[in-house]
Amino acid sequence: MKGAERNVRDSEGRTPADYTDQISDSVLKKAFKNALSSPWYFGCPLGRLPLMPVSRNNRSAVLFCILFFYILITQLVVIEPGK
Repeated sequence: MKGAERNVRDSEGRTPADYTDQISDSVLKKAFKNALSSPWYFGCPLGRLPLMPVSRNNRSAVLFCILFFYILITQLVVIEPGK
């Protein structure tokens, strides 16, 4: 899961990686061990995003405002005069 702790321990002191030993399929066991051993990334058109909680940033707000005003001005200058 996005933002999940890999080193959290249950009441018996076991981590999620410890539970992979109970998987009988060796390919699946290896895949889980690799996924739990270190942070991994998945493909995204915006770049490589780590699997961690997303924090607010000003770039997305500025990008939204720029795109909003670009569309607004295009609407007022290009589309409206043509009607």
